[in-house]
Amino acid sequence: MVTTTIATMMTMGMIMSDTQCCVPPLALLRLQSWLSPAFPIGSYSYSHGLEWAVEAGHIHDRKSLVDWLEADLCYGSGRNEAIFFSEAWRCGVDDDRATLFEIAELAAACRGTSELVLESSQQAAACLATLRQVWPDRVLDWLSETLCERHVQPALAVVLGVRSARQGIPASLALPAFLQSHIANLVTAGVRLIPLGQTNGQRAIAGLEESVLAAIDLTKEIDSVENRELRVSRSIVAPGGHIGLHNHQGDPTIVYVLDGVLTNHHDDGTTEEFRSGQVFAEFGPRSHWVVNNGPTPVVIIAANIHRRE
Repeated sequence: MVTTTIATMMTMGMIMSDTQCCVPPLALLRLQSWLSPAFPIGSYSYSHGLEWAVEAGHIHDRKSLVDWLEADLCYGSGRNEAIFFSEAWRCGVDDDRATLFEIAELAAACRGTSELVLESSQQAAACLATLRQVWPDRVLDWLSETLCERHVQPALAVVLGVRSARQGIPASLALPAFLQSHIANLVTAGVRLIPLGQTNGQRAIAGLEESVLAAIDLTKEIDSVENRELRVSRSIVAPGGHIGLHNHQGDPTIVYVLDGVLTNHHDDGTTEEFRSGQVFAEFGPRSHWVVNNGPTPVVIIAANIHRRE
C-alpha cells in the first residue's frame, strides 16, 4: 500500500521550536490529509472578507496582503481560531466533553458577520461529516449529535482540534499546521483576486511563517474556559461621552459598532475610528479608552470571555 510505503520512509522524530515531538507516521499523514486543499470542505469557495478588502483597495499587492493576513492572525479571527483549536485539543486529550461543548458553543458565537457564520459552519459541517465517515471517532460522533440536538453550528477549529488530539498529534505540530492551512487558502484567494503571480503567492506564505508561529502564543490569553462565560452586552456612548482607560488582560473582547463612529485610543499613542458595521478586538495588557466625538449616540455590542466571580 502507498500509505505503508510512505510511512516506513518517515522518521519518528520531528523538531519544532527547539522541542522534539514524536509523531506516529500515520498520524502525520492523516493531519496532512485533513489540511490538504483536496479535503472536501469547500474552502476554495470562500475569501474570508478578502474579496471586499481587494474591492475597497485595502489589499492591492503582496505587501498589503501579508499585512492584512498578519493582522488577522494577531488580532482577528485567526487568533480566535488558534484559541479554540488549542482548547478543543486539550478537551480531546482529557476526554472532557462538557468543556468541549462549551468551547464549541463559544466558537459558534464568535463570528462577526452572517457571511463568516456561513463560511465557518459550512466548512466545519463538511469536515465533521467527512471525518466521521472516513476516520470514525466516538468523540466526534458525540460532538456531532450534541451540536445537532442543541442547534449549535460546528466550528472548524474545534472539529480539527479535538480530532488531532484523538489521533495523538501534539498541539505544537497540529496548531501551526492548521493556521498555515488557513493562511495558505487565503493567499490562494489573494493570488486570484488581486491578482498576484504564483511565485508572489508563495513569497506571501513564506513571509507569514513567523506570524503563524507567533500566533500560537496568543492561546495563552486565557488559561482555560473553566469558570468562564460568554457575555454579550449592548452599550450606548452619548455624544462627547467616553469609556475610561482600561485593558482586557485575561478578558478578550470583540466590539461591534452598531451605529455611529467610535474613536479608540491606545496608551501607545495610536488612534483608530470604527464606524457602523465595523468590528475590533481588544486583549492583553495594552490599555485603551473610547470616545464618541460625533453628534449622535454610538451603539456598540461587546462580546467577551468573562471569568465568573
